Parts: sequence; C-alpha cells; structure tokens
Amino acid sequence: MATLLTSRIVVAAGAAICAALAWREFRSVRAEAVYTEGIGAPTDAPARDTPGRLERYLEARALDPGEPLYALRCGQILQTRASALRGPERTAMLNDALGHFEASLAIAPLDPRAQAEAGRALDGLGRSEEAAARLDAALVVG
Repeated sequence: MATLLTSRIVVAAGAAICAALAWREFRSVRAEAVYTEGIGAPTDAPARDTPGRLERYLEARALDPGEPLYALRCGQILQTRASALRGPERTAMLNDALGHFEASLAIAPLDPRAQAEAGRALDGLGRSEEAAARLDAALVVG
C-alpha cells in the first residue's frame, strides 16, 4: 500500500514538473508573438538590430523581468553591435551583452540559445576556456 502511494506521489510530482516546464515554454512563445505583433514585423528576425528595437526589449525586460527571452534578445542585439566595434568600446558592449545572457540563464538555465550566445560573447572577450565550456553546455542541453 505504501509503495502504491509513493508511486502515485512520484507520478503526480512528475506531472506537476512537466506542467510547469510547459507553462514556461508557452509563456516565452507567447511573449515573442505579442512582441512581434506589437512592432508590426511578423517576418522579421527578432534579434535583428533595427532602430528602437533594443530600447523596446529593454522596456519589455523592465515590465516582465521573469521572461528570459527579452534578456536573450537584448544580448543578441548588443553582441551584433559589438561586432562592428574595436577596442574598449567593443569589450564594454560584449560585457553588457554577456550580462544579458547571464540574466537569461538565471531564469532559464537550460536554454541552449543563451548558453551558445554567452559562449560567443566570452570568445569575443578572449575568454576561450569559459567560452568552450558554455558552448559544450549548449550542445548538452540543446
């Protein structure tokens, strides 16, 4: 009798975990859809650096700090901008992008996109060993 009760508890806990993960994914997909609809760019790449987009993502982050996608997109835009820079400006922008990727990973540690982007930023900063670890992590969780 005790083992039957224990197995039911385990099954219920597993179902609750699956439901929580499904809700988080639905929330991210919905957030992206609402954002894309709101800016009127249904065929545009969400991380593309267009005028005002970074500011809108930063505003979205402030309004919904629990959504990892907004932090990811901020980091991606900053990383794109950093690729056109050199010297201390590039380093500062890559560090800023890395901060956004870290914020995204603090909310959703199993997101392979954020792991991979953090790895790219670390590589751009010359932190090759850390970059390799992040890129490996992206492959494992992806």
